[in-house]
Amino acid sequence: MKVKFNFHEYTFFIVVPRSIEYTGLVERVGRKIRLTGAPQPDDSLRLKYTVDDGDIISLASTEDVQMAFEQCPPDGHITLFVTGTERR
Repeated sequence: MKVKFNFHEYTFFIVVPRSIEYTGLVERVGRKIRLTGAPQPDDSLRLKYTVDDGDIISLASTEDVQMAFEQCPPDGHITLFVTGTERR
């Protein structure tokens, strides 16, 4: 599954298995951010996505991730919005 995510003004892409668990997804997102010149987040990343009707849904569990992925076509991608406090 291709995952596009935005953190502050930066945009990133990662590829994860559709069966990924929530903690694994948060870990991969955090690792991608740390490997770049983006502001470094603390450990409290929050993931959200927008559904077709414009509602913003927070991801908080593996079940939430699986439901989000099910809304995407097999060869498509999902766009996440990542928030978290910058580490100082």
